[in-house]
Amino acid sequence: MSDTKRSTRELHARIDAMIADADLAGQSECVAGCAYCCEQLVPTTPGEARVLSEALEALPRKERRDIYKRGRRNARKVAEKVAPHRSDEQPTRYILARIPCMFLDPDSRTCRVYEARPLPCRSFYSPSRAHCRQCHATGSPPPGFEPVPLPEAMKGIEPPADMGELHQMVMSILDGEDGR
Repeated sequence: MSDTKRSTRELHARIDAMIADADLAGQSECVAGCAYCCEQLVPTTPGEARVLSEALEALPRKERRDIYKRGRRNARKVAEKVAPHRSDEQPTRYILARIPCMFLDPDSRTCRVYEARPLPCRSFYSPSRAHCRQCHATGSPPPGFEPVPLPEAMKGIEPPADMGELHQMVMSILDGEDGR
């Protein structure tokens, strides 16, 4: 296992422990199958993209093929409908473009690689499904909406500078364009 994947998994384990200790899930209305948050811009590190790619390879062949096709299609949509806009507009454009995560099962509306999900997916908890539904419909959170606060210990974790959009990052690894 590469150092990048190892350190990504270690960071995920630390974050998961902090989230469990703070009982974020107990403070939220998040449930399996809700999936409003699975159509948002998800910044991903190269290490997370490698971990996601590895999780994809562990799935049955037909599932892998379906996810790969969805990933390719989604990466194109991001390039066409989201990337041309200013960075402060991209999250809203992404939601309004209705680009579901390539790993979201279209039938069950659950994550097919849940254990490998990146930090934004691990750490977002909503106190209100109604607010999520409204954000999904309009492209922006309703006035006064605040996600469940992160544990104090997580607030000092700085995101890496080399983050990118999930579909584009994963597809570059699957296509061998990541410089490995």
